[in-house]
Amino acid sequence: MRLRSDLGTAVQRGTASWYGPGFHGRKSANGERFNMHSMTAAHPNLPLLSWVLVRNVRNNKVALLKVTDRGPYSSRRILDVSYAAAKQLGFVRSGTAQVEVRQLSYSEASWVRHQLDEGIDVPAADDPHSAVNASDE
Repeated sequence: MRLRSDLGTAVQRGTASWYGPGFHGRKSANGERFNMHSMTAAHPNLPLLSWVLVRNVRNNKVALLKVTDRGPYSSRRILDVSYAAAKQLGFVRSGTAQVEVRQLSYSEASWVRHQLDEGIDVPAADDPHSAVNASDE
């Protein structure tokens, strides 16, 4: 499944990794305590408390995540996600995955949350070239 081409902004493709036990309970950039069982992400420059829709491009699994922290601190990755997010996206065992990241407005995030809660697929994109590679930016 590709994400709808009209859904969200700041489309980015690249490698994501996950973080968990070593950071569980530590203060994140937004002041909250990191909970590895929450659906959260760290991004270098998206606004804190913004919402992103992340798709694992290998298996097409998606997750709606709140940006609560800064990172990753590796130029090879575009996003760090919580253990819970990595589990939903299906890459806990491998540690990393190629992902597509879209920043969502609050209303888009609410719509996506409803779709996911109801078990409804987020509609596929019409434009196969709607995402950009992180290396293209």
